[in-house]
Parts: sequence; C-alpha cells; structure tokens
Amino acid sequence: MRQELDDMLLFAEVARLRSVSRAGEALGTPKATVSRRLAAFEQSLGVRLFDRSTRRIELTEAGQAYFERCQPLLEEVEAVRDFGAELSAEPRGRLRVTAPADFAEHYLAVPIARYCADFPDVTVELDLSARRVDLIAERVDVAVRAGMLTDSNLVARRFGEIRRSLYASPAYLAEAGLPTSPSGLHAHRFVLLRGARRLMNTETLTQRRRQVTLDLERQAVQVNSVVMQRALAIEGAGIAVLPDALCESNVRAGQLQRVLADWSLRTETVHLVMPSRRFTPRKTRAFVDYLLAHGM
Repeated sequence: MRQELDDMLLFAEVARLRSVSRAGEALGTPKATVSRRLAAFEQSLGVRLFDRSTRRIELTEAGQAYFERCQPLLEEVEAVRDFGAELSAEPRGRLRVTAPADFAEHYLAVPIARYCADFPDVTVELDLSARRVDLIAERVDVAVRAGMLTDSNLVARRFGEIRRSLYASPAYLAEAGLPTSPSGLHAHRFVLLRGARRLMNTETLTQRRRQVTLDLERQAVQVNSVVMQRALAIEGAGIAVLPDALCESNVRAGQLQRVLADWSLRTETVHLVMPSRRFTPRKTRAFVDYLLAHGM
C-alpha cells in the first residue's frame, strides 16, 4: 500500500510538471529512477498514462482521468505533510508561488528575499508564468492576482491597488498631438497589454461624475509584459495604460508624459490567493504575512 501511494505521488508530480527530470528534481530522485518507477506503475495498472516525446510528455486520456480521480487523495497527503511540518518550531518545506513576472520584480523581490533569509528551511518555488495557473490542480500555495476574482473556492487576501494612467513619450505626443479630451484619443496609436485571459483594449475614464468608455482600436502593438509595454511607449510606439508606480522615474527623467492627467482610470485590486483548504500551513501563513507587512 505504501509503495502504491508513493508511486501515485510520483505520477502526480510528473503529471503536474509534464517533465520526468523536473519531477525528479522536485522529489530529490534521479531521473532514471523516476522513469523506471513510472514505467513499472503503468505496467501494474495495465494502462499507458503518458505520451512521451523527446522534448515533453503529455497525459493520455486515461492518464488525465486517473490524475483527476487521485487529486483529492493527493491534497489530503499534502495537507498531512504540511501538518507534520507545522508541528516543528519553524516553517519548512517547499512553498509554491505564482505571480506575473513584471509585478513580481517590482513588488515581491524584497519581501521574498527577507522571507528566505528568515526561514532557510523553506524553499520558495516562484513561477512567473503569464498563464492563469490552476492552484488546486498544480498544488500552488499562493498566487498573486490583479483584477476581479471569479473562483469562489479560493481564499483571497487584499494586497493592495495598482493605480494606472495613460502615458506616452514627449516625442510621440509632439508628432501625433496631445489629446485634450477622451474623444481625442481615437486618433492615436496604442500599446496594449494582453493579459492571461483577455486583451486590455477597453478602458473607462472618469472625471468627477463624468464617465467615458473607450475602445482602443488603433493597436500598434500587443504585448504580455508591462515592462515591455512601458519600453515601447518610451520609444514612441504609442499611448499605453501603465501603473503609476512603474512610471514615476520615467516621468522625472522626461521619458514619459502623462496623458489626460485630469481624468482617472479604474484601479486594479491585487489579491493574494490561496487554495481553500481546511488547514493552511505555517510556511504559507508566514509568507502571506510577510507580503502584507511589506505592502505594495
């Protein structure tokens, strides 16, 4: 029974990471051992769980069904392991965190470094993927997410707000003209951000009680990086909606200029999101406390 459970956990790690070598690294097991045990596990079940290629492995239909069926058991095993770590004096184990790369670089580097220094027995695994990670299926402990939250099965803590404005380079505005009202934006090019789920091509501008919804149609560039979006705006590619905190130094240096400064854009609320478990490990609680204490 113990061997079968161990093999199930090994299978789940390979399925989660889609990589034998990465699963071996995560489990502290040689790649050859993982491959051998995985093949033996498939043979014992009498079914092929993975389609293998030279670069990547993918779950077969049977493998996906098996992964989904054993997921609740794996979560319970993870919770028991976390509870065992909780009994020790200090947080320990592996902490999986996912966040947008640009946001993490600007807001998370300092608190994560301090957390690692204070809790050396915790290994932080930071995923800076732009995709929308499934926290439960991929066993992620904390996700940093901006905007509306739609999954009621997750636990969320408010982290802060991102204030945004329209920005462009002085050179671009000298050539294309400085708009004096929202209607003047229709003649301009835009550098747009493509998020994990949609293109950010609709914005609402507010001035006191007035509201104007804009469709940003003249798209010069679409990009999934806020830092690259800012760089393109600095180089004169067009107007961009950017976080104020990210542009302060560029405005002072004369690289960017705020457009329609007397109008405001909707702020983005940022949350720290965790799986809804009956037990939250000490390592996770400590990490969230670090981020909240540091702030944005």
